[in-house]
Amino acid sequence: LVLNFTSDYSVFYPCLLFVLDFFYFHSIFIFFFFLMIRRPPRSTLSSSSAASDVYKRQVSTQSARAADVDSSVESLFQAILHGIDGDDNSMVVQLASLLNDVVDVHRSLTTTQLNLLLTAIIPRTATKTVDGKAAALSTGVRIATAVLRRQADVLATAVCQEAVYSGVEAALEEIQQAELGDLDAAGQADRKNAMRKLGSSLEVCIALCKVSTQLVSQMITLLQQHLESNNNDVRLVFIRSFSRIFVAVPDMTTEFSPAYHTFLSKFADSRPQIRAELVKYAKDAILVNPHVDPAWITLSPLLSNKLVDSDESVRRATVTAVVDLALVVPKRVPNRLYEELAHRCKDKHQRVRQTAVEKLATLYAATKLAWIPNAVFTSAMISHGADISLVETALVTMLPAPSPASATAAGVTPAQLANRKKQAKLGFTKKESFKFDFEGDNNTKSGENGESGADGAAKNNTITAAFATLCGHLNNESWQMMLALMKKKAQVRLTVRRLFEVRAAIKSKINVEANTDSARRLISFLTGLCHCDTEWTSLFVEKDDTIGKQLSIVCDPSCKDFFTAGEVQLLTKAKARAKGDMYNFLNDNVCKRLYLPLSEADATELVGRIDTQRNNAAQLAKAIAAGGVSSSSSTSSLEDIKKRHDREINRIHGSMRALMALGSFAPQLLYLSLIHI
Repeated sequence: LVLNFTSDYSVFYPCLLFVLDFFYFHSIFIFFFFLMIRRPPRSTLSSSSAASDVYKRQVSTQSARAADVDSSVESLFQAILHGIDGDDNSMVVQLASLLNDVVDVHRSLTTTQLNLLLTAIIPRTATKTVDGKAAALSTGVRIATAVLRRQADVLATAVCQEAVYSGVEAALEEIQQAELGDLDAAGQADRKNAMRKLGSSLEVCIALCKVSTQLVSQMITLLQQHLESNNNDVRLVFIRSFSRIFVAVPDMTTEFSPAYHTFLSKFADSRPQIRAELVKYAKDAILVNPHVDPAWITLSPLLSNKLVDSDESVRRATVTAVVDLALVVPKRVPNRLYEELAHRCKDKHQRVRQTAVEKLATLYAATKLAWIPNAVFTSAMISHGADISLVETALVTMLPAPSPASATAAGVTPAQLANRKKQAKLGFTKKESFKFDFEGDNNTKSGENGESGADGAAKNNTITAAFATLCGHLNNESWQMMLALMKKKAQVRLTVRRLFEVRAAIKSKINVEANTDSARRLISFLTGLCHCDTEWTSLFVEKDDTIGKQLSIVCDPSCKDFFTAGEVQLLTKAKARAKGDMYNFLNDNVCKRLYLPLSEADATELVGRIDTQRNNAAQLAKAIAAGGVSSSSSTSSLEDIKKRHDREINRIHGSMRALMALGSFAPQLLYLSLIHI
């Protein structure tokens, strides 16, 4: 470089020395300068500094300590919520306060802690005891409920995230994935598991609704959309869940009215099973408080529409629901529902008619609603066969279950009964009015609610009183059918007796060919009368003739106690000797066609009731003629006396009808009664 500027070597050497000296002395500075750049000060947090190592050790220690704290809190939650049993309320309060303090300090919970809290609010044992009362909640449920109520504002968002997104939505995604794949055995198993997870997640949501509505305000809005799901099974699961929510917390129907209106719109869902589920909800919701109007106003029109639903299974479910309501609060059920119930006895589907007749017969036995017997008998006018059998069965259901002796059910001792039979043989006079124990010492003595002695007698749930009341409720058309049924019972008994007489003759080898032909024709006749298949043939060819002999006793014209002969002796022996199907045939078919559980004592009681009712009606008629003044009803107005007189006349009408029906059923029971009349 220097030589480029000068060609004088004398100048070159001094310049070269200058350059070398410069680099020599400044190289040390340059070395230390770059050394300082490579190694930064110790005060920085660079990954290569010693201070950084210390910091990392501190962070690692803090994380480990935090993990230990979380683990300890989780263990505490596990021990308190899932490991303690007891009914000490003070302990529940203290433990709930402890967990509340933990939440107050952390202001949040880990996923594991929240899961422990949410799973604890679901009862693990039966919600009801054997006697039907609500079972006491476990300690864990009560503690978790107290914590969630106290921390509702803090935990609401986290609860919604965990219950809906991590629970419900995750299960729905699994269901969708399973349905997109092959629906083979493995795919079906995956879908079933996903549906099970969805059900478990919704159980948590239902339990949360019972704890606090503040907790679920976000959750209900998110779940509402699934009521419109295109997946029928998913929609059904959500309908059932919302049903339980609105039944358990009725106030939510107003607080979350958009969700409730969407829920009620499913009464018109395209799937019958969902409509039937809504019918069940309507019944349960009304039964929560059946004496309050709002539930009836909202839900009874929907139930009325479902009684004429296009699907027969929905109509059957609605019939059952309405009857269940009527059994609890018969006076609260709107007349429109009763009218539709009566029409279901004439439904075009036999299964709907069967359900309506069976349920209405049960309702009549409990409430004695006057329109029910005519509705039941109407079903037999639609078609023959099974409907006739159904009415015969319903007739027994509408009457109260008898005791082993009908007289005892009326409060008559064997000695009293024998004395009354002796009196019956001698005949009664007008002055010696026949009275039973349940009628009291004074025939005109006021009963319950200020009713006369006959009113009090009618309140006794004896089979005789119930039968007389039933006959009084029948219109003329139904009454004629009742008489036909009674005559049919006598005809069936005569045919059964003749069948087993022929059987005995065949066993004795008397006119075998002629008797075999007679047996064939008798069995064919009984099969048509009883609407059965081969049961009579099986009974006829049975080697053990114990049941046949007992049937002959029941069908004997001299039999005067059909309850003892049939219910006690026949069915007792059949249960010991007959197979299951044959016993069911005897119990459900034969016995209901052969007899009513009546005896000679019932016929005698009917005559006594007629005497009492006639005397009461005569006294009331005298009071009416005197302008409303009577020794037995001095405080009653003329209008009240007229009403009571009309009731007595109606009771006489029913009792006389019952006596006529009893004569068609078993004339031998009326022999002594006819002497008295």
